[in-house]
Amino acid sequence: MKRFFIVLSFLCFMVSSKAQFVSEVAQSGHEINITAGVNITPPKPAWGYHGIERSGCMIVGYGYNVSKYFYAGGSTGAFFDVGMSTEQGGAVLLPVMADLRFSYPLGKKLVPYVHVRSGYGFTINDSPNKDYAIFNPTLGLAFHISRAIDFRLAAGFMGLWGHSNTVYDDLCGFSLQAGASFRL
Repeated sequence: MKRFFIVLSFLCFMVSSKAQFVSEVAQSGHEINITAGVNITPPKPAWGYHGIERSGCMIVGYGYNVSKYFYAGGSTGAFFDVGMSTEQGGAVLLPVMADLRFSYPLGKKLVPYVHVRSGYGFTINDSPNKDYAIFNPTLGLAFHISRAIDFRLAAGFMGLWGHSNTVYDDLCGFSLQAGASFRL
């Protein structure tokens, strides 16, 4: 997962260094976005978690840019190795999330934004937790590579709350994400 994150960052940087930036931020239209990330949860000795929890995510979203300031859409993908420090191993989640993004363009190249994802994750492997509530607000910076492509870096909070009859799992922590947006 780290290698993918590094390769994606390097490729987007190389493309952006040779791309000619456009003079105008796209106003509205459909968008597909792809995000890869890592989530880091601090130890919880009182719960029996003595190590740092790490999980990865790959998210694909589709939505509509209502204006250059607002995006609304939905996303799905996969969260890997959720709850890895438990004896049962990590869960693999299939999330279904709603996405909202508020952007404030700063000239032609840079767009800071706040992106909020919230939804539900269904476990697709044998795990004590069968479902998770998901909340993922991030602050990020988009770099316009062309009129139709943005490279995005973001950091924020990742909240995963899982529950079954016997186990409660609270995997809240820090999230680092990189990805790209493609306007159609």
